[in-house]
Amino acid sequence: MIIVPDTGYMTVLLRRSMTALILLIGALVLPTTTANAAAPGVVGSLDSVIWDGSAYRLTGWALNTATPSAVVEVHVYLRSPTGSVGRVGFRADQSRPDVAAALRVNAEHGFVITLPDTGTTQNVCVYGIDARTGGANALLGCRNTSIEHDPRGTVDSVQQSGFATTTAVTINGWAYDPDAPRDQTTIHLYDSMIAPDTRKTAIPLSTEVHRPDVAAAFPGVGANQGFSVTYTLQPWAGPHRLCLYVLNTGAGSNTLLGCQTVVVGSAMIGAVDSLEVTGIGTVAARGWTINQLNPAELSWVALSSPARPANIGSFESRLPRPDVATVFPSAGAAHGFDFYDNFDPGSHRVCVLGFPRSANVFPTTWEPYTWPRELACRELVVPNATGVVDSVTVSDDTVIVRGWAFDPIQKSSQINLKGLLKPNWIGAEQGSRVTVTTDLDRPDVNAAFGLTGRHGFEITMDVSALAAGPYLLAVQSTEFWQDFYYQFALTSVTLI
Repeated sequence: MIIVPDTGYMTVLLRRSMTALILLIGALVLPTTTANAAAPGVVGSLDSVIWDGSAYRLTGWALNTATPSAVVEVHVYLRSPTGSVGRVGFRADQSRPDVAAALRVNAEHGFVITLPDTGTTQNVCVYGIDARTGGANALLGCRNTSIEHDPRGTVDSVQQSGFATTTAVTINGWAYDPDAPRDQTTIHLYDSMIAPDTRKTAIPLSTEVHRPDVAAAFPGVGANQGFSVTYTLQPWAGPHRLCLYVLNTGAGSNTLLGCQTVVVGSAMIGAVDSLEVTGIGTVAARGWTINQLNPAELSWVALSSPARPANIGSFESRLPRPDVATVFPSAGAAHGFDFYDNFDPGSHRVCVLGFPRSANVFPTTWEPYTWPRELACRELVVPNATGVVDSVTVSDDTVIVRGWAFDPIQKSSQINLKGLLKPNWIGAEQGSRVTVTTDLDRPDVNAAFGLTGRHGFEITMDVSALAAGPYLLAVQSTEFWQDFYYQFALTSVTLI
């Protein structure tokens, strides 16, 4: 439907909404005085210009206040790029009880004029002709017209039932194509969780629900242009982005009616008994999890934070938990977890994620079927080693680094260190690398920090094969994963 802005005698705002359209047309702002009391002359309004699929339909009203019972002639002028063309012979003699009630005259003062499409954008102006008093003709209104071939419609309601593993969504609305306004219109529903991005798979439906309100509001449009679909979402946890498109017929493009996000609860349940920092770059979690869709199946768990994706390490939840089996007999006892994972030193919001074993074990990205449930989250500060490089001794063949370091969480434990000597930090590994353990006595450090155990180190690096020149010397720490080291000391060294 085309509704063109009014620039004439009065302004009537028409919207696509069915209710707004009916109410506004039925409640036109008309003069409060009677026609007999008004100044002599033609009054009226061009209420609407509607494209019904094959022609424009002009509606409005006009009367001469000098002779209110007489029929007023109406002229239509089309101004196009080639000039103005007048179309005469129209009469305002259709029933308009709203005009009769407002102006206390007879009802036969409405007009309905049908104009075929000329294929170009035009300015349509309607005049009421004063043939009785010899006064000026009245401009009833003007519109700029252009055919829009794209389908029209709206989504009236989206209702969700169920918020756990089974969720259904009922979508109601209406749609039509201006090029075939009485025909059924095809609508496609897309669920981004089934096929994200460009791999969308359409769920087709069509307009077949009786909607007499649509037909009444849009003359020329069929009465069965409504739709109502109940769509059951797949039991994949996370947001389902549902979008409805009306497919175009003939000229024009498909129309997006709208999108809405519906969240389905996860099939995973569980509890986290502990989530804590246990050492340098290390966080540990303990608890249990079960997949409600397949309780006997083993599940997977992972640790995640905004700065660290969960696909770095995933672990089976398979430790015996007889307490869980007591509550969930069909699941069995093998659903416990107790594992460690690494995080860079610093502040993290760490979450324990549970997801089905049937999902991709080490996903590079979370595909729709692997949306996990956050079993618990904590704000944690992951530490680095506390330590100092006391001295660096350079000779012809060796560089000896001496100092001390300890884990601020596991204070009595020895830690692993790596000395790394490189000419730069870019490109392939070069220079010298040596891994040692803090296995030397440092009673001064123990006394200063209230420690026990050994926390001194001596790293001896063979540099006989290295060229003379400047180098960077780094000392890095680790506690759990030998592949993850965290730099806590850096200095420069010149080989001669």
